[in-house]
Amino acid sequence: MKKLIFFLLITLTLSACALKTERLQNQADAWKPGLGEIMGVIQQHHAKLYYSANAGNWALAEYQVGEIQEGLETTVRLYPQFKEVKELSVLVPAATKDDMEDLSKTVKKKNINEFLTAYNKLTDSCNACHNAANRGFIVIQTPTAMEFSNQKFEP
Repeated sequence: MKKLIFFLLITLTLSACALKTERLQNQADAWKPGLGEIMGVIQQHHAKLYYSANAGNWALAEYQVGEIQEGLETTVRLYPQFKEVKELSVLVPAATKDDMEDLSKTVKKKNINEFLTAYNKLTDSCNACHNAANRGFIVIQTPTAMEFSNQKFEP
């Protein structure tokens, strides 16, 4: 009888923990930014990276590269799969890792021509990733006009 009561108590405790864990997960999911919001922020850093490098503010450009990388890492952590894309956690790094590393090295060299080549490769990789994720209608490009008039990009 004691074993039965002990077993029932353990079962009830584990059930309560499972319900609490599920509830906590649901609350966390409710506060999680959407993938579109994360990608929108990455797009802003992509533009700011361009403005920074063109202004010769290599410290700010290096910061923007880090912000883009952080956004990509957040994407795969929060959305390892998204809708019909079951392996977003594999797709994003496969599409961007090498180009992000090249871009980071190029920013450290402070050479605008090499930067533009690396920047365009990353942009192309972002678009290839969008295509692979059935989001080819989202096309990223080099900025054509200043978006952020409230930030100084010159050093």
